[in-house]
Amino acid sequence: MNTISRLEAIRQLRERVETVLSTDDVIEVHRELSPEDGTDRTTLERDPEGLKNQVLSELVDQLDGVTVEEVWSVVFPEHRRVEFDADSDVLKYKTNPAAVA
Repeated sequence: MNTISRLEAIRQLRERVETVLSTDDVIEVHRELSPEDGTDRTTLERDPEGLKNQVLSELVDQLDGVTVEEVWSVVFPEHRRVEFDADSDVLKYKTNPAAVA
């Protein structure tokens, strides 16, 4: 898979947040989606379900591609080498420089 559409990426992000991510990871996603929110970690940890629901409500189809790229790197660290292509509205997997040599 060399590309994934922005909308499919958002769908996969929502699924992963709903079913897999730990509270710590959801906090990191929240920080990417709301960098201006200065709420301390302890406060965010008090209501993990509420935080998860808030994050899910922010992962909407209208989310811009650059933000999707940033959140993707947090949610899928094993696939963090992606970049958003605005012309195609897709995330493109970058080639591994070691693999090119």
